[in-house]
Amino acid sequence: MIFMNNKARKNVHIVCGSDSDLSQVLATLASFSIKASIKIHVISCHRNPRDLVDFIFNRVQDGDIVIGVGSKALALPGVIDAWAYHFKKNVRVAGVALGESGSNALLAAQLSIEELPGQPVIINEITGKAYTGPEGLRKLIKLIDNGELPPSKPRKDKPTQIDIC
Repeated sequence: MIFMNNKARKNVHIVCGSDSDLSQVLATLASFSIKASIKIHVISCHRNPRDLVDFIFNRVQDGDIVIGVGSKALALPGVIDAWAYHFKKNVRVAGVALGESGSNALLAAQLSIEELPGQPVIINEITGKAYTGPEGLRKLIKLIDNGELPPSKPRKDKPTQIDIC
């Protein structure tokens, strides 16, 4: 599904971790005017890892923005970022935590985004917290539309260490 204004400026992929997140994303996007070209996908990094790798390798292009959306142990934004980095894709990745206010599912999703080592996934620069719920998604899209989405933080490589003992 594509949401697009005739003045589309950015290619944005919204990746839902589950189809249960889709209705909330669609309702949010339908609630305001959008300039960016938005494509919506449902790919679980836990249930469909090969499909996610294929999506990042073949569909995500340099300059694109990818937003991982979901609840619970929301590994999706971090996994998307890791594979994009692996494939040397120049993309920005953000995450939006979903869930009932005060629930463990929401807290887990927020922490899954906020506690990534080095914070390679874009979070709210003002609060230092993950974008959360429909309002967080709306804010991210508006930042993208206004050309105000911050850059990703530089990554630091760490050497792999196998069979240490």
